[in-house]
Amino acid sequence: MKGFRFYEELDNKGRKAEKSRGVVIAVPLQEDGRGWREIFVPGMVRTESGWTFTIECFSSVFDEPDSPVCGSQTTLAYLTKNCKRISEARARKIHPKMFEYLES
Repeated sequence: MKGFRFYEELDNKGRKAEKSRGVVIAVPLQEDGRGWREIFVPGMVRTESGWTFTIECFSSVFDEPDSPVCGSQTTLAYLTKNCKRISEARARKIHPKMFEYLES
């Protein structure tokens, strides 16, 4: 599926344990296929390590494996710290409802 990057949410903070929560975040790419769709809202989001961007995405409604999906927002800091980038094939295996939503 073109136009998205997929991220697997991990069970703990940091990427060391690598235990999946069974949830995928789909981030739309820009029209030229690069980068993220950054949403500039009045004042960016302040995190413990500084300022970060809010990013448009699709994620699960509940914190459960293969949960229903809706449009959402996340931060670059959350994706970097709590998720890892995965292939579309792995994302389809982990979170089939994500692709039902994206393909509808």
